[in-house]
Amino acid sequence: DPQPHAKLAEILFEIQTAVRFVRAHAAEYKIDPERLGIYGSSSSGHLTLMVATCGTDGRPDAPDPLQRVSSRVQAAACFCPATDVSNYGQRGVNAFRTELKVWRSTVGGAAVETDRGLEEFAKELSPISHLSTSTPPVLIIHGDKDPLVPVEQVRVFIEKCRGLGIPARLVVRAGEPHIMSTWIPDHAVLAVWFDQTLLKPRSPTSQQGEGLPRSEEHTSELQSLRHL
Repeated sequence: DPQPHAKLAEILFEIQTAVRFVRAHAAEYKIDPERLGIYGSSSSGHLTLMVATCGTDGRPDAPDPLQRVSSRVQAAACFCPATDVSNYGQRGVNAFRTELKVWRSTVGGAAVETDRGLEEFAKELSPISHLSTSTPPVLIIHGDKDPLVPVEQVRVFIEKCRGLGIPARLVVRAGEPHIMSTWIPDHAVLAVWFDQTLLKPRSPTSQQGEGLPRSEEHTSELQSLRHL
């Protein structure tokens, strides 16, 4: 069976618990518990945004000590994530019926076999549904020829971030598919992003960068990010 046995909600809970664990052990790890970032690519990029948008404060009355600790992160970055499963590239296109059919067994079992259940789960598992003014800064790098995850839904996500005053940046790689040839060098862009958002005061200005010349894209992006 190629499908994971855990449901997406369970996977999200485990990642949030990992964030709580790192924060609870910050002194041991010699890190700042209020400067945590998260990163992922493709399906883990989707989970990255779910963690970033669904973070909560700890519950003081929780029986598990870890659940008393915050699961919030202070910055997020990812490659080619699903951001709106309900409007997957076009309004009204539910990805659980199209490109992400394979995810259905990881969502809600028989509940996704009804139209209502499918729509509810699509909304619940869409990071865009959980955006709020407490969402941390977000960087997304995406190819404009991605046949699996439409760049259009990422653009809408970034625009909604900007409307809420969330520092956000979209870097679109011209001609790149889902698995981008720029993936390895683009990690330098992510590193600068985390330096800018976690080591310095947040910028109130959201910016967007697209269509840089291939020969200059990484140098230009790094210079641009350093001037945020």
